[in-house]
Amino acid sequence: MSSATRPEEKPVDIPEKLYDASTKRTYRRNRFYGKGGFAKCYEIVDVATNEVFAGKIVSKKLMMKHNQKEKMTQEITIHRSLDHKHIVAFYGFFDDPLNIYIVLELCKRRNNLHDAITASGMMSRHNDTYRADIETLHRELTKLFLSKPPRLANNLDDENTDPAVQPLFWVSKWVDYSDKYGFGYQLSDEGMGVMFNDTTKLIMLANGHNVHFIDKEGQESYWDVNNFPSHLEKKMKLLTYFKRYMMEHLVKAGAGVMNIESDQISRIPHMHTWFRTMCAVVMHLTNGTVQLNFSDHQKIILCPLMRAVTLMDNNKNFRTYRFQTIIEHGCSNDLYTKIRYAHEKIKKLLEKLS
Repeated sequence: MSSATRPEEKPVDIPEKLYDASTKRTYRRNRFYGKGGFAKCYEIVDVATNEVFAGKIVSKKLMMKHNQKEKMTQEITIHRSLDHKHIVAFYGFFDDPLNIYIVLELCKRRNNLHDAITASGMMSRHNDTYRADIETLHRELTKLFLSKPPRLANNLDDENTDPAVQPLFWVSKWVDYSDKYGFGYQLSDEGMGVMFNDTTKLIMLANGHNVHFIDKEGQESYWDVNNFPSHLEKKMKLLTYFKRYMMEHLVKAGAGVMNIESDQISRIPHMHTWFRTMCAVVMHLTNGTVQLNFSDHQKIILCPLMRAVTLMDNNKNFRTYRFQTIIEHGCSNDLYTKIRYAHEKIKKLLEKLS
């Protein structure tokens, strides 16, 4: 797993078995999905039926400390009254002396096209340059869907892949710590960066020495790990922290894939923006690439310039298909669904970039 874990993932005062006395149901707490201001989200499983849900867990101690009791009551009242196919279903809530537990629908399939954004990177206003690539990508995917490509039992074999349009860079690791500091990531070339909550960015090249700082106004400056201005000291420490965490705790996505040599005059891309939904994390790089990491651990990388999609599946296969190849020969239903989900989220990217 190359993501979705974070520095504060370790559960504190959250039991492994959760018991709802009112319904006599017991849930087993499984993997961690993410964290908001006061809540942590886990996969929870009914031990009697094996039904899988999302468990939103709120610490009573934290809630009382920040006077959030009334807000929590309102959230539960409103959510339990809603019943709509585009809104995450509410199944119930219960508590114990430590926490409140809210049982929600777990979105594991990419056909809930309109699932909500649960976290998002802060944007500076300097983003006009990158909108054209996203518009191109949206237009090309619209063209793909209008062609109604064949839906296959499996993905096309290696003869229909095209390594020549394989992405030069992709996000191999990520850490969402945006409730406190920002969003950290590592690229496939071992370079990394942090998008801070104040909209500044700090990027470390793959050599581990040179750093690149982009301020709130979009102004760029270049330093190294031994020579940087004092106002960057805290951010340099955080960059080092994010780097160490990803090296020690996260597995590199696409680790077995041979990197294609990039043009020496090409700029190394960095993260432009990102957001998370219940089903995926969506990341946009400055070279136009849009990557979606799904909750089933599969990933797709969409390139507007090459007009191609790369799938990283659970068997560590890394296959790149031109959009035209899919139009002519089709793709698996699963890949089709993922691309369709991406098409919907690219509309959200366009809204962010407008």
